[in-house]
Amino acid sequence: MVYPSKIQTGWHLIAEITVPFLQNLEESRMVVSAFEAALQKAELQVLRLVEHDFEPKGFTAMALLSESHASLHTWPEHDLVAFDVFSCTSRDKPEICLHHFVKNLGGEVRELKIIPRHLNPWRNT
Repeated sequence: MVYPSKIQTGWHLIAEITVPFLQNLEESRMVVSAFEAALQKAELQVLRLVEHDFEPKGFTAMALLSESHASLHTWPEHDLVAFDVFSCTSRDKPEICLHHFVKNLGGEVRELKIIPRHLNPWRNT
């Protein structure tokens, strides 16, 4: 039996980032600015950006992209940012975005996964 090949639909980058300076994560505006700048550097088109601050600290930001989505969630008490970008364009855009975000914050990638996304050729339409 011949199996049809999978159809590549995009790339999903998931990362955990440590940021050594607690105040960087508590200053949500600065982190969101770094997020927006990184999306722009990667040439990802932001359609809408939503942010939410948590008490006593931490926040989430989500960008709806014409290519899909990007998000981050912070745990300042652990110097941690969870970061993800899904792009239905080239693989390099999520990686460029991550590189610029980490560079702007002075952080370090602790864990990284890049997942190719595919259409299921066996799905009934």
